[in-house]
Amino acid sequence: MIAISENYEAFRTFITIEKNEIFRVNLNGKYSGYVVPLDAAISIPDDFRIPNIQLSCENLTLDDGPTLDYLHIEPGAEADLDIFEAFVSSFFGELRRAASRNSLVTILMEEFEKWRLFFGAGSLKGSNLGRYIGIFGELYFLRDAVSVLGPSAVSNWWGPFKNRNDFEFDQYVIEVKSTVNLISSSVTVNGINQFQDDYNRRTYLILMKFLPSDEGFTIEEIRDEILSQGVLRSELENRINRLGNIEDILIESRGLKLKFIGGQIYRISEDFPLVKASMLPIEVVSRMSALNYTMALEGLTFNTYSGASDWDFNQ
Repeated sequence: MIAISENYEAFRTFITIEKNEIFRVNLNGKYSGYVVPLDAAISIPDDFRIPNIQLSCENLTLDDGPTLDYLHIEPGAEADLDIFEAFVSSFFGELRRAASRNSLVTILMEEFEKWRLFFGAGSLKGSNLGRYIGIFGELYFLRDAVSVLGPSAVSNWWGPFKNRNDFEFDQYVIEVKSTVNLISSSVTVNGINQFQDDYNRRTYLILMKFLPSDEGFTIEEIRDEILSQGVLRSELENRINRLGNIEDILIESRGLKLKFIGGQIYRISEDFPLVKASMLPIEVVSRMSALNYTMALEGLTFNTYSGASDWDFNQ
């Protein structure tokens, strides 16, 4: 950890773009987002605001080095940190491809337009946002399954029935987790029985990553593509309706397109880092109504998932 001017601490180095270091920073001991070095002092347009993200131009000194101009991108007090991290990760990716730091604010504004619905004041936030991304990922994988197995694959989608596995097949089961944070390497495990032995069938976790993009799909377009492959509308809509009250989410997300960036396939083995009932005293397990926790996937072996061709649906 290094010092950047008074009250700032930085972790060297988050990423480097054209020899310019971008730092993840703490301010007064509290996580405070990122600072991005600027080639020249810039100004943020007065009418440009991103809900729950604070933007400011700072003149900071790195250790004993020169004083530089930085753009400080900081999560607001009510910000969803997962969305904040996903947004800045996407922004840095676009910045890496840009020819000049002078276009930084323009790139930031363009990137915000892609992510606008994620920062809205309506229903598409918090738990609803997580549900939307999760449903999108399951439908995206269902589309892949139908493309290989045909219309009958819709009967393998058990997520809407609050089953502990999203997809069930004769020899294996699959849990699909989805995120819009490309640097994310963790998933939420919903319940102590998720990923546990399932009647001697192999268990897999597929982590799907998406980004807002005009080149992507809306959830309605994914649904229509599944129907175009011969799935009965009544059968698909019956499952979608069992997801619960999603009308508000679909209204808030209208026009939001997500592009599939890539995925990772994990085989759940005996040594996978799960919390198991056998680890806890029986008197604790008997009194538990729910146990949700975050599991880090760093360092675990995985295979790449880029589409239906990367998975043997007939195994």
